[in-house]
Amino acid sequence: MEKENFISIGICFSCGVRKQKNKDVIAWDTRARADKALILYRQSFINKIICTGGIFQKGQQISIANLMKDYLIAKGVPRNDILSETKSVETVENIKFSFSLLKQQNFFKNLKNTEQLRLVLISEPNHLRRIEIIAHAYLAKYKLDTLVPLLLEPVQYHISEKTKHEEKAMLHHTALDPLGEGEVFEKIRHERRQK
Repeated sequence: MEKENFISIGICFSCGVRKQKNKDVIAWDTRARADKALILYRQSFINKIICTGGIFQKGQQISIANLMKDYLIAKGVPRNDILSETKSVETVENIKFSFSLLKQQNFFKNLKNTEQLRLVLISEPNHLRRIEIIAHAYLAKYKLDTLVPLLLEPVQYHISEKTKHEEKAMLHHTALDPLGEGEVFEKIRHERRQK
């Protein structure tokens, strides 16, 4: 494998925004995910980072992707190595729009084997179970499922029992509708875009 032809892209999934002195800042769980992306970048395990997440919380004014991007730049990641996907309001859209961005930037162009591009998915373990299903479905849609390896990078932290139950329920819906085209996902998107 020629190293200069290989690229590893980390997709960092957001979790939430908090207010600090009436200003949007990334929540601790989103920061934990961004910190994992930072470690992987500093170790040269990934060459680029996609920060994904739009405006989906009440009172939020700045996309979570741009907040993560600013955080990573402040930690020393060059601006040119960070892409922002700022339209998504839920996990399926995180992947759909991130993959669309990769396509627009020609990362999916002329792939011939699995030694040219890999995607590293960065999130909390329960969330990663859903992300993996969705990512495989979108790679298949692009006819890239045999060419683009997916690696999972779990970010370990405590989540509440309520969140665990919500993730299990969403895992069921995701297994039935991995492209997120059904009523359940449409309802989530509609509700989050009303905030």
